[in-house]
Amino acid sequence: MTGERQHRGPALHRHLHYTDAKTDDHPIVQQQTSLQKITDVTTVIPEDSVIVYTDGSLQDTGAAGCAYVAYSGMTCVAEAMHRLPDWASTTRCELQGILGATNYVLDEERSGLVISDSRSGLESITSPRPVCQDLVRQIQHCLIREKTVALLIHFIWIPSNIGLHKRDYVDNLAKSACTLPIPDDASTITTGRVKTPLKKAALQTINEERSKQRGAGVSVRHYCKHCDTKYQYSRNKCLTRLSDVQ
Repeated sequence: MTGERQHRGPALHRHLHYTDAKTDDHPIVQQQTSLQKITDVTTVIPEDSVIVYTDGSLQDTGAAGCAYVAYSGMTCVAEAMHRLPDWASTTRCELQGILGATNYVLDEERSGLVISDSRSGLESITSPRPVCQDLVRQIQHCLIREKTVALLIHFIWIPSNIGLHKRDYVDNLAKSACTLPIPDDASTITTGRVKTPLKKAALQTINEERSKQRGAGVSVRHYCKHCDTKYQYSRNKCLTRLSDVQ
């Protein structure tokens, strides 16, 4: 799905763009398409605008972080990374990075372009029922502040892992943020912090039980296919699986 949506605030034009790239395209094709989209958008914003790449990261250990890197032309003018509470959702990590990038652009009192690889995060900004409503509301509030009257801000979604140096750099920065000390509010219990470990523990228990039930001479592939085969009713109404009788 591709296209553009234009949103108008009281005195600020806000544009949300999507790169016309398909997931099955070669990474080089996705890279070229993304660069073309960025070029197209930069032609309609002031020359002194800042371009900010942002990213969020959630590690297998539950450590979470986000980062943004700002460029003026080819020069890196600012970068920041923040450690987030453990087990924050991926979308929350991405939105936190987008919020930081938006705040930076507005604090500089310059027009800008915010680039993210989180489509769900950018779509949440204009959704009537967004996920992470608290962060979305903060972003929306930033965009209607009085000081943004003369500014123009664009948001672009680009695919991840397409070989763009600037995007890869902010990705590594977000991962590095996960190694920073845990923030003071990390003790706050969130739904994600509870659900994620429970899901991992339940899945591990299921896999261990399946391994016990699987015979030593049965391949994992055959056993999983056997478990996924639906029961069927025979004429005498007994539940059976074809794999049980083969």
